[in-house]
Amino acid sequence: MLRAVFTVNKSKTTHDQRSSMHTVDGVLRRVGEFGTFQRQQFVLLSWQWVPIAFQLLAFVFILPARVDWACPSCNATATDPCDEDADRVFAEPARTITATFDLVCERAQLIPLPSCAIFAGMLMGSGVFGVLADRLGRKPIYHLTLLGSFACAVLSAGVTSFAQYIVVRVCAGFFLGGVQTVIFVLMTEFVGPGWRGFIGTFTMAFFTLGEVGLAALAALAPSWRVLLLLACLAFLPSFGLWPRVHESPRWLLQQARSAEAEHLLEIVAKTNRASFAGMSLAPSPPQRDEPCLPSGLFSPRLARYTFVLMTQFAVCDFLFYGVSLAGTTLSDNPYVNFVLSALAELPAYVIAYWAMERPSLGRRLTLLASYILAAAACALIPAFSHAPPALLVAAAMVGKMGVVIAFDIIYIYAVEIFPTPVRSGGLGLCILASRIGSVLSPFIGTSLSGIAGFALFAILAAVCALSTLTLPETRGLELPDSLDDVRTDSIPLAEAGLEERAALVADSSETSL
Repeated sequence: MLRAVFTVNKSKTTHDQRSSMHTVDGVLRRVGEFGTFQRQQFVLLSWQWVPIAFQLLAFVFILPARVDWACPSCNATATDPCDEDADRVFAEPARTITATFDLVCERAQLIPLPSCAIFAGMLMGSGVFGVLADRLGRKPIYHLTLLGSFACAVLSAGVTSFAQYIVVRVCAGFFLGGVQTVIFVLMTEFVGPGWRGFIGTFTMAFFTLGEVGLAALAALAPSWRVLLLLACLAFLPSFGLWPRVHESPRWLLQQARSAEAEHLLEIVAKTNRASFAGMSLAPSPPQRDEPCLPSGLFSPRLARYTFVLMTQFAVCDFLFYGVSLAGTTLSDNPYVNFVLSALAELPAYVIAYWAMERPSLGRRLTLLASYILAAAACALIPAFSHAPPALLVAAAMVGKMGVVIAFDIIYIYAVEIFPTPVRSGGLGLCILASRIGSVLSPFIGTSLSGIAGFALFAILAAVCALSTLTLPETRGLELPDSLDDVRTDSIPLAEAGLEERAALVADSSETSL
């Protein structure tokens, strides 16, 4: 009898201990999915998009394809103005790199190289630092890449030759690729399922802020060197708030550092004026003995999603920068066109968030609709190429809105599909793929007319719309913490009710505990 009672009590105690254990998402639901702590992290990390925008898009203003120049002595000496020894005089020699380094005539073909260089650097950096963030932690890689990005930005303003500028741009892109990857992962790993759509959408509003600020600085700066130095100032707030960035509790738990993860969640609870008392984290499930890359990302459970997301990232980046470049050629004022193109992103963020969080639409249908909108708007420009410039610019802005909505959603998709052990590496690999599109976009902007470019954009957007049909719906689901958590039955899940699927996942989580 006593043995039976002891057995029952022991079983009850074990059950009570297990029932008090939670996943990270379960804890966040109790202490605050988007409280004061998460809002602070959101603003601090989102601010990095401002200097990123400065560094990525400065070439639009400091490397124009055409500048005013003349050769006063060429008529008297019968010299070809494009000869290497010709005495060329530029109207504003210090305002652009094009003029400073004499990128005219045959050397004009070098103009796309700096923008391609920074995107090529990001191609390498996003992959390298994405993997390192999964192995060494999000926080140390964030600090390293932020410091490297700032150093390269300062060096860019002091180069004395075009070759030096290319080298520095590659290095800058290498570190910026790491910053871009880590800040997005860190933000989303600190919030609950109900706020990931908000975080993933409105963090990009800071990139728009950077675009508008860049256009204002470019219009006022007397030279390209001054513009690049002013752009460096955007990094300074981040250094002042350096200690306020925290490691991801999900990564700590994945590394079997449960005590540190729980301590961090206690800080979250205290900052949010909630209580962590009586809760503990369920241990992370053991992982297979396989490397994070490429076995994890190209395993049977993830291979299809990895391929589709990489393709969409590459096309979205190509469309985003391609539309931004081609749009400046549709009327005479590049500064106004650039600002209008940037401001077109703001309503896109609101639409994206509203649509992707609706149970009837979710991530997948919103993404599909955004590609259709982008394809239709871009197709109108070559179809009605003789329309007034104002109408062409309006169509380009609508097309960019569609691209921005798509870009927001695929970032969220990457975070919600890839499990914790490969999340940074997976997002880094997708960003790496996106840089292929970035590298190609300047060549399209200079080699094709705006009209021809938009025809290509429409075709690519249509292709992405078709590939979206293979992705699962992830709205409202907990972030997967292991490869075993990745759902492979995406088509049946997409047809089921969203709330029902979220309930099923919650039930399965409780059962596993």
